[in-house]
Amino acid sequence: MLWLRILRYLGGVRSPIPAILTVAAVSSGIWAGPVMVPKDPPGEPPASQPADLAAVVEVPEGPWTLEPPLRVRTRLRDGRALSGDSAEWDLDGLTIGIVKTPWADFTDPDRFRLLRAGVRGSGLEGLAGWMLIAINLQVHPVDPRYVAQALTRVEQLAPAGEHDAIVARITGEVERRRKVIADAAAAAEAQRLHEGPAHRRVAGTAEWPVPDPRAQEKVATQLRARYADLLEPFQVTGAEGVANLVFGDQPLRELALIAARLDVIHGELATFFSATSDTNIFPGRAVVILLPEETQLRLLAADLFRQDVPVGE
Repeated sequence: MLWLRILRYLGGVRSPIPAILTVAAVSSGIWAGPVMVPKDPPGEPPASQPADLAAVVEVPEGPWTLEPPLRVRTRLRDGRALSGDSAEWDLDGLTIGIVKTPWADFTDPDRFRLLRAGVRGSGLEGLAGWMLIAINLQVHPVDPRYVAQALTRVEQLAPAGEHDAIVARITGEVERRRKVIADAAAAAEAQRLHEGPAHRRVAGTAEWPVPDPRAQEKVATQLRARYADLLEPFQVTGAEGVANLVFGDQPLRELALIAARLDVIHGELATFFSATSDTNIFPGRAVVILLPEETQLRLLAADLFRQDVPVGE
């Protein structure tokens, strides 16, 4: 209309087009040129509306539920694809199924976009939500433009005279969370140095106690009786080593040689667990059964494990 064009020319009103472009740029995660502050999305109070003063004092604690779940389909910083529905998030990461992906793994545009979607999807619109976003973006630093945008929204939504107190609260929470992360990393590094390289680590007898020899012989006797009875239909014989019982239809001498070779392997395993090579580390004996026919194996497996061996295995 002519009058609208005149008013625009005189500076009486602003064209709505830049505002529309600003919203589109934020929602799509595409940034070109200076970062612009978006208009309030539906559900967020305008800057002049008093905020919830409880949010000024305390930062909400997660995790927060997303209802309905948030559909996520993106690529992370390292190029991995991430796809699925997220029903929960917190300041540490976004959870899809049972896997939580840290926020630091997302690209900056996706992280900002998903944080905003998480805030809206969990009913944290307004000052409290933008405080969470501002905290998150500073704990694991991103492009400063995103931080500036979040802090600008906080300033717009803060009650009169409360802005400085809110910013101080955000800064304190950022420092606290950074310290928690740094302390955890330092503790993990100290533990790693204490344990040494993985290939040189020794489990020790605390994790694998050396069994009582008297109890071992009792268990070994029980195993001999059980398997002699179980294997009677297969017409096999048995040979015994230091830590194993070998059953098969081969000649007894051949079974004894197999048992001896298994004892050598067992000695190496015992050494790995900080025991002497001649120490039996099993509760009784390790039982090895050698059967030449698949049918025999299937019958024995069905009896021992209460299940059939799939055909072809």
